[in-house]
Amino acid sequence: MKKKSCWIFSLLLLAGAAQAQAPQEPPERPQAPTARELEEGLPGSQITIIRREHDVVEEFRLDGRLYMVRITPNRGYPYYLVDTTGDGLLDTRTTYDASSTVNRWRFFSW
Repeated sequence: MKKKSCWIFSLLLLAGAAQAQAPQEPPERPQAPTARELEEGLPGSQITIIRREHDVVEEFRLDGRLYMVRITPNRGYPYYLVDTTGDGLLDTRTTYDASSTVNRWRFFSW
């Protein structure tokens, strides 16, 4: 009998705790940028688009320094070359280095 009453008491406590919680409001979404803000981009940023026969090259510069290149071939997915050291030279790989983050391909997208 004591075990049964203890069980009922614990269920009542759990039910009360579940009802005591107020529903949480979802966080407020940030405002979407306007068309003008999208066109202007970051202050000091510049994107140069170079169309060639077999691909399109987009150079991304910030304050005049090249920091990333996106290459979009006619066939296949775009890939990126990134300046990770900040010296203005796009990083290349001459030997295998597991910590290297040079080429970035997108294999899957949803």
